[in-house]
Amino acid sequence: MPPRAGKPVLLYFHGNAGNLARTGRTGRFRALTEDGTGLFAVSYRGYGGSTGSPSEEGLLQDARAAYGAAADRFGTSRLIGYGESLGTGVVLKLAAEVPLQAVILEAPYLSTAAVAQAVYPYVPVGLLMKDQFRSDEVVGRVKVPLLVMHGERDQVISSAQGKALYALANPPKRFLRFPAGRHEDLPQYGSLAEVRRFLADVEAGRLTGAESRDAGSSN
Repeated sequence: MPPRAGKPVLLYFHGNAGNLARTGRTGRFRALTEDGTGLFAVSYRGYGGSTGSPSEEGLLQDARAAYGAAADRFGTSRLIGYGESLGTGVVLKLAAEVPLQAVILEAPYLSTAAVAQAVYPYVPVGLLMKDQFRSDEVVGRVKVPLLVMHGERDQVISSAQGKALYALANPPKRFLRFPAGRHEDLPQYGSLAEVRRFLADVEAGRLTGAESRDAGSSN
């Protein structure tokens, strides 16, 4: 979806569940673009009818291809990386390689191995998993404004991982806690309004340091 004049374009990387056509995502996309913000949503190989088998390197190749297509169409000066769950690791790797204006992470992780380890504490998952999406090793190479959003009741990826990843990130950065939020319901608690606020603050140069607060509050 192309942007209105002067509006950014969200380069959107979805999570592990389902595909871009899920009801929750289509409603989210409508809300994110109703103010004229553009959207370029990426469908990974092996998801939602796309061919191929998903892997960390394969998803990164998809991300690079999507970035190239979006940059050709809209230019790089308006591209904002947005990652949801699994997509947070993809967009962070991309942001460490190519110019983006800002990055938004919803329910991120330190690594997929860390997520699995929390579920299987007595299994050496770090030795067994090939694709680990080490966001903790990548986030320090990202040098653009960062928004991290995490639900305190997330039972898929603990909010402790989002907080730890935020601590490793460079400023300017903002961490938003959603006290009642779970893994996929942050829009119910105002996350889309917070995304719009973040984009406006980035555009105006108002985000300069490190901020951590509950969603919906002003400080």
